[in-house]
Amino acid sequence: LMNHRPNKVDIIPSSLWQTALDQSANIVFVYEAVQPRDAGPTHFLIRLVNRRGEQVLGLPRAEMVGRFAHELFPESSQFPLWKD
Repeated sequence: LMNHRPNKVDIIPSSLWQTALDQSANIVFVYEAVQPRDAGPTHFLIRLVNRRGEQVLGLPRAEMVGRFAHELFPESSQFPLWKD
């Protein structure tokens, strides 16, 4: 039997990802797709945002992380990416 080995991505701490993303000159958001129990449209929970995102949006990451994308960007719900 083979031992289960975690995916390398699974064992990298989010602080390391945050440090790497903060080096980008582009705005970077990392989302988690959340499917509601009522089978409604998928929601996208903001898990990480880089420093450039904070600068451009004028919000600290603490106010963005943990919120749903449609809360920060209500107009985004009109794009096909957000629709099932």
